[in-house]
Amino acid sequence: MNNFIVFLFVITICFGSSEACAESRLVFKNELGKDNILHVKCQSYNPSINHGQINIQPGRYHIFFFVSAKERTTYYCNLFYRLPKDPNNTRPRENHYENLQAFSAGTRSNKCGQYREWCARHGGIYFRRDATKPLGHVLSWTTKT
Repeated sequence: MNNFIVFLFVITICFGSSEACAESRLVFKNELGKDNILHVKCQSYNPSINHGQINIQPGRYHIFFFVSAKERTTYYCNLFYRLPKDPNNTRPRENHYENLQAFSAGTRSNKCGQYREWCARHGGIYFRRDATKPLGHVLSWTTKT
């Protein structure tokens, strides 16, 4: 009988500690205007996944969904878009931002259901953690020729 009670206790602990965790969302939005495709290339750690390059059309967005309940999930991304051709310079130019830490789950905080939104505009990169709050300017583009 004692073994049965211990067995029930262990099963209860296992089911209680594995409650569902809401998915976190990492959003990239393109507000660069007509004919400007935003290119996003992300790498996540814990788990380690290379997501390849995603091309986001003007006025569109892309969402990464993931659960980071036990690991400390981190996403690093490179963002860039091509600038219009300059008649005085035949080399292609682009605005870019490299190694953007787009998402990092906290160590002590609740890792479930977190939200991060990054928005690309000509004036820079904007960010918010809450979809109900306005975006704020946080980073500037670097021009590469």
